[in-house]
This record gives sequence, C-alpha cells and structure tokens, in this order.
Amino acid sequence: INTIEINYRLSGAVLDIEKLTNELMNPTSWLCFIKFWEEELERQKDILKKGTYRQQKSSLEKLKEYKSTIYFYEIDKKQIEDIRIFLKVKKKNGDNTIATFIKNFKKYLNIAMERGIKIPLNSSDIKRPSFKSHRTVLMPEEINKLYKYWQSEFINDLHRNVLSRFLFSCFTGLRISDIQVLTEENIVGDYLVFIAQKPGKLQRIQMNKSAQQFIDSKKVFEGKYSPEHINRTL
Repeated sequence: INTIEINYRLSGAVLDIEKLTNELMNPTSWLCFIKFWEEELERQKDILKKGTYRQQKSSLEKLKEYKSTIYFYEIDKKQIEDIRIFLKVKKKNGDNTIATFIKNFKKYLNIAMERGIKIPLNSSDIKRPSFKSHRTVLMPEEINKLYKYWQSEFINDLHRNVLSRFLFSCFTGLRISDIQVLTEENIVGDYLVFIAQKPGKLQRIQMNKSAQQFIDSKKVFEGKYSPEHINRTL
C-alpha cells in the first residue's frame, strides 16, 4: 500500500480506495514497469521486425525472472546494478547480451518517461557497457568437416537441415535472419533476390554451385527452427 501511495504522490495523481484496491490486485502499467513494457511491446508487435520483437521479448522475460513486479519509483542506480549482477551471475549472460538488454530496457523506460511517468533517475544515467567483440573464424578444414558430415549417410534430419542453413550462409554471406524468411520466390535462376533484414534494402546475389547444393528450389529449406535452436544444434 505504501509503494502505491508513493507512486501516486510522486506522479501528482489522486489515489482513492477503488484505485488502491485495483492496484493491489493487479498493478497497472502506469505503476509497474514490467507491465508497461509488456503492453507497449504488444502494441508495437506489428511494426517491429520479427527478430527485433523476439529480442525485446527475450529481454522482458529475463526481467520477469529477476522480479515479477518493478514499480517505477524503485528504478534507481542500485536497481540497475542489481539487474546487471543477476544477468551476469545468475543468467551467465555475456557482455554483448547484457548490453542488448540495457538497450531494450532504456527504450521502454524512455517511452514511459515521454508519457509523463516519473522515475528517480534519467535514462542517460543508465550506461551500456562498452567492450570489443571477439569473432571466431572458421578455417577451411573446419568447413570441410561440416560438409563431409552433411554428406554422410549417418547424419540425422535435424543436423542436416540446420547445417544446410549454416553452410548456405557460409557460401552466400547471408544472415540467419535473412535465411529464415527465404522462399522459392526469392530464387530467380542462380540468383537470390530479397530484401535484407538489415538495412532493409533490395539485394541481388548470384549463388555459386557450392551454395546451390544446400537448397531445394521448391522448399528452399526443410523444417522450421528458431535462431536459438539453430545455434544450440550447431
């Protein structure tokens, strides 16, 4: 009750017994940041790219694991640091994943503030960690091992379907987000014609014979898998 009273007082709103009862039973998006993020994300669902929506949804689910309810007045520097520790220690997330979470966190916090919801700190006080990314480069012999496994008689369907996507990516340079939405309509002769997820422009790429062997012109790829499923299988 004290938490609800503080939120209303800081926001300059009138709290009556009916509002108090409703907030106790089901904290609204006006008071609870998690509720606000949830409702705003669903509102934006049709205008966000599928990959962006899934990424922001994933960040929200992690925040729910940290705490089921976070009132706006509780969001201060200590709370942010506690969330970082939770992601690093409990979730075992890397720097890149934490930076993505903070970016999404700040996005919905800024939207809330633009709508007049007050919090104890400015979003500019929430710093994203800076770091250098480390890319792992596959050597030709490693690609050859994957190719030999893809050709083998003992490979199972899941591994073959996932490797088809990965090896196709190796020989075309396509992102997994682009591969996931390819259809037979994108194949024109030995060319791929598609709108890239990033930066959203029309692309026309000629496929070499190495790339063409991994796709079926009728179905393109067998099975449907999420990017997370593909990464785990790889």
